[in-house]
Amino acid sequence: MFLEERGVERFFEFLTSKDLKLARNEQLEHAKQMARQHSKFKPNYPPSKSGRYIKGQGQEFADIQVMQWLVYDHIEFLKEMQRNIGKFVPKVFLSSRLYGLVLFYKYYLGNREPN
Repeated sequence: MFLEERGVERFFEFLTSKDLKLARNEQLEHAKQMARQHSKFKPNYPPSKSGRYIKGQGQEFADIQVMQWLVYDHIEFLKEMQRNIGKFVPKVFLSSRLYGLVLFYKYYLGNREPN
C-alpha cells in the first residue's frame, strides 16, 4: 500500500476515518462492559466433569462465542442459515473465534478475572 500512488496518504486517511473511530469506540465500550459481564455469564459455561476447565473445551467455547455474536449483531444471517444449518461453519468467523479463544484461555482456563 505504501508503495502505491498516494499510499501513505491513503493509509493516513484510513487511520483517521470515521468508520475506524467508530470501531475503536465500540471496542472500548465492549471492553468496559466485559468485567461486569464476565462474572455474570461465566456460570453459563461450566467446567468439565472434573470440575476444571480443560483445553479441549476451547474450540466449543469459541463456536458458542460465534453464535452469540451472530445473534447479537447479525440475527438475519443466522435466521437464513437456519434453513440450511448443515452448511453453517463457525470456524470461518475468525475474528470472533479468536476473541472467544482469548476469553477462554485467559479467563476460564487461566482462572483469571478481568479488572
